[in-house]
Amino acid sequence: MGTAPWWHTSVEFVTRTTRAESRSDSDIKREKRNKRKESNMADKVMNSRTSLGSDEVISQAVQAFTAGKFRTSSQSGRIATFDGMPPIPWFMLLLTILGFLFCVIPGIIMYFLVIRKMRRFHSLVVTVSPVPGGTDVSVKYPDWAGNTVQRFMNSLPKAQADLPPRL
Repeated sequence: MGTAPWWHTSVEFVTRTTRAESRSDSDIKREKRNKRKESNMADKVMNSRTSLGSDEVISQAVQAFTAGKFRTSSQSGRIATFDGMPPIPWFMLLLTILGFLFCVIPGIIMYFLVIRKMRRFHSLVVTVSPVPGGTDVSVKYPDWAGNTVQRFMNSLPKAQADLPPRL
């Protein structure tokens, strides 16, 4: 009998390409959503080995990070999770106040685009693993909490084990 008329093949082609494009759009949206979730996650990891026991390390972590303006969100024998917000730079706060003084619209724009995005909670996770001669300590933290984590790691006594710390 023959082939289908030319308009049937073109409609089928358009339908196929439209479906493929819509799938790729949803994939792009999913990737953006995952990227946003990843940006709220911890950025850096610091590892150390100490001669203290697991419970002592977790209790010292709770004391150190709650003093550093973090809230304890969960705690167990081997993992402690803390939530904290980064401090707002004085310059951004000053720009927001000036925006409200000169005109309401620039102040609202600064608040929603800058200040509100900065004031999201970030997680800091302390994980301990008992090893012969001490405990391995691993801290996952956001970039802005580096000084607090460094002070905590320096406050722990070093282990005198032959094994290097885990990576």
